Amino acid sequence: MKTRIVIGPLMLLLLFFWGCSSSRPIHLDSRFWKQQQGKRVGVIVLALPPAAITESVTVTRVVKPPDELGFVEGPWMDDAEYQPLRIAEMKPLQMEILELDAREFFQVQDLFVSGLRQRGFSAFKINEYITERSLPPFSGGLVESLYATADYRGLGKAYGADYLVVIRLVRYGPYCHYVYAYNDHMAVEAQTHAELIDTRTNRILWRAGYDRDKFQRSVEASCGNEEEIPVISVALKTLLSDAAVTLAQDFFRQ
Repeated sequence: MKTRIVIGPLMLLLLFFWGCSSSRPIHLDSRFWKQQQGKRVGVIVLALPPAAITESVTVTRVVKPPDELGFVEGPWMDDAEYQPLRIAEMKPLQMEILELDAREFFQVQDLFVSGLRQRGFSAFKINEYITERSLPPFSGGLVESLYATADYRGLGKAYGADYLVVIRLVRYGPYCHYVYAYNDHMAVEAQTHAELIDTRTNRILWRAGYDRDKFQRSVEASCGNEEEIPVISVALKTLLSDAAVTLAQDFFRQ
């Protein structure tokens, strides 16, 4: 009886930590490559979001002590007057990147299909327009972090796929850092998500590591200089292409 009392809370604690690790990498069992050769693997890139600017602001003002009513005049109050200036400065860049379609990232599908075929799998592309929200949620796994949040079993059955490689470009675009109205640093960035899913159980067999999920590269340009927008666009396209290659390399390095 004492053993049960000890194990019960321990198991709950372990399940809690597993549930909090949904972004951690899952390494593919090396036996997969030989034991599953010949199986059908569909590769899908979920619907892409539009490009967007990530704005980050550092305020250097020291916060004043509370007044007699207990209110603190925070640095955000002093900074608020600069926000319209930043928005106006970034508007031409935002309008330009909305025209991008992230086609450079789509090569990831060909890279996965080609690599899987070279290893003896019957791999194919799924070009259907699908968002993760359009799929039913999955709640059948004991440890949630080991299963996809969306239910891909129906999609796998529809395409006759034993496994699915599901790739998602979470977000991408310029990163503009400001100190008040001064753009002191800019970069391009992308965040990705990729998993190999068993369509019988919806279990995740491989997940890209978190250190490879976010890609960022500094650019010698200003978010408010219209003449430098082409430089930023080229840098973003190059980053998307590199992200696609890196995801494929991570997978086939297993």
